[in-house]
Amino acid sequence: MMKRQLAVLLGLCAALSARAATTTLRLDTRTEVRSPAAVETIVYDTAWCPAGTAGIVLAADDGSLALSANAPASGTVAWNTADAAAGVRTLTLKADGAAVYTAKFAVRLAPATTTLSLDTRTGVRRAAAVETIAYDTAWCPDGTLGILVAADDGSLAFSKDSPAAGTAAWDTADAEAGVRTLSLLADGDSVYTAQMAVRANYLELDTVGNGTLSAGSGWFAQGAMAIAAATPGTYWHFARWEGDTDGCRVAGTTIRAPMTADRTIRAVFERDECSLAVSGGLAGAEPADGVHALAKGGEATAKCAPVAALGEGVRAVCAGWTGTGSVPAEGTGTNATFTILEDSSISWRWTTNYLVRVTVVGDGTVDVPEAWVERGGALAVTATPGASPCAGVSWTGDVDGAAIDGTGIEIPGDRPRDIVVTFKALALGFGQAVEQPRRVWTTDGAAMWTPVQTGAHDGVDAARSGAVGGGAYGESALSAVFTGPGDLSFWWKLETGGAVCGVDLLVDGVAAEPYLASASDWAQTRVALGDGEHRVTWSFWSDGSDETAAAWLDQVSFSGAGGRTETQTTPEPVPYAWLDEFLLGDGTEDGYETAAWAGAANGVNAVWQCYVAGLDPTNTASRLLATIGFNEQGRPTVGWTPELSDEEAAKRTYTIRGKESLADEEWTPVAPGAESDYSFFSVSVEMK
Repeated sequence: MMKRQLAVLLGLCAALSARAATTTLRLDTRTEVRSPAAVETIVYDTAWCPAGTAGIVLAADDGSLALSANAPASGTVAWNTADAAAGVRTLTLKADGAAVYTAKFAVRLAPATTTLSLDTRTGVRRAAAVETIAYDTAWCPDGTLGILVAADDGSLAFSKDSPAAGTAAWDTADAEAGVRTLSLLADGDSVYTAQMAVRANYLELDTVGNGTLSAGSGWFAQGAMAIAAATPGTYWHFARWEGDTDGCRVAGTTIRAPMTADRTIRAVFERDECSLAVSGGLAGAEPADGVHALAKGGEATAKCAPVAALGEGVRAVCAGWTGTGSVPAEGTGTNATFTILEDSSISWRWTTNYLVRVTVVGDGTVDVPEAWVERGGALAVTATPGASPCAGVSWTGDVDGAAIDGTGIEIPGDRPRDIVVTFKALALGFGQAVEQPRRVWTTDGAAMWTPVQTGAHDGVDAARSGAVGGGAYGESALSAVFTGPGDLSFWWKLETGGAVCGVDLLVDGVAAEPYLASASDWAQTRVALGDGEHRVTWSFWSDGSDETAAAWLDQVSFSGAGGRTETQTTPEPVPYAWLDEFLLGDGTEDGYETAAWAGAANGVNAVWQCYVAGLDPTNTASRLLATIGFNEQGRPTVGWTPELSDEEAAKRTYTIRGKESLADEEWTPVAPGAESDYSFFSVSVEMK
């Protein structure tokens, strides 16, 4: 509550008594009394005093009240508790004697007021500023002109014709904006309350970007000075003030705006920037090569295409980047993401690749027909002949600097290259045509026998006698040496056309049975040969009347070595005919045995094991492999490669075994088609 001086009117209400006589003292109801702890002087009527003289009641710091000035020197006075009636208190005064005085007074709760209308043409600024306000004289008790002064502490005081002891202070604001009440108290017993309208202008403050202001929007008294300071956010800076800034004073980030009118002022903040220098981006880099301004503190991404074409058969492959500043020092891939906090750079790194193409001519394949080779690297290519007999492999084209080793080539990565690998077909010979490649075959007579690939008994190739014509008798002979004892078998036939002709079988120049002297389809014949070497000749003869007449020979087989047709020392006998199919062995018993025990081209198995597994012993990639798939129920199924024909598979027994861990010593057989919980499986094969 605010200090106020009180004008007190005291009235004597009862006569004094010797012991507990009391007198009622009534205070002026227009007067409010503040805290008794504050020192203040109360003027009161003298009628209550026993001696009829004037007295003074003083409020001490300890809350008690004491009498002075003609009151009993040792008398005391103190506030009692409030009565039930609001605003009513009692005051007990006690002198040195036995007399006790009790004063009952009413405290004013809502005193009557007099309205003071100030000049509304005059604006009032903040109370802390010293200023003088002229006002209507009607409020003054004596009708004189007074001056109201606002002091630095926020209080208001009277001057010039105002009551000398008068004071004034602002009360709380009314609900209506710009309206305040002012209570005025003079030395006398009158209390005046002034209500005035304050003229004000509105200041709207706003920001653009990331930053804050020290002041907010609001009403300011007319002519007041509004002050606002701008503070940028992290990675932002203050740029300028915009809006109604005419007449304002700007010092750095602070603006002083005189509120002579409504204003709208904006503080503009702009993002700090860092530079990013990009180099080596080639086509498709983002950002492109050059220097770019990026928002400081933001997430930045630099990227480039993984591959860039540099010309025909030449390309660059992104190998990552090197960086400075906020960019990581190095990285791989085609994207770099980072938070940029300082000037930075990124340089893309590339490797040059060259295209190497290998074109195949003939019956065969290569494992790498086309590839990109890094500069300084090398590409290894392996050529594999097809099913047709191959006389050799040749590498041509741009092979300068390449290392060639038979069916393999190592190509350096120094330029684009086009290379050709040619599989040279083995000229069809008699040995291949009649399935006896290890033997030396000769032909003579009036016309030569020739290997052919049409009309053969096995549907592949055979030998056909030469054409004897011109109406003259002639012969065409084909012969080879066989070492007996052994059994010789072969398929032959005779086409007579319109000629008189036949074909004889000669052993060491002597005709042997049987022979063909009339048209005959393919027929198989067997002949037993004795010990030693024997030259066997198939001799076609004709009267020359029809050149289409001819003899045919195919699928010659000789057991040799006493009738043997397979190896004797291998764990599983290997047919000589199977070895001959792959040009293994030399036609002798020892030669076949040696060939069967030799290592196969796959580097894993012996040749005899390849026979058991149905592999090609001359193919490096031919191996027996277990495979695992899954059925429709998600259960594993075990298979193997190669998958043989039903006829060949029927000659073999395949066994599947499984175990939970590779550390287990034993494999457990698994029945074909049965479900199993094993994790590891093996497949083995043996001849029946």
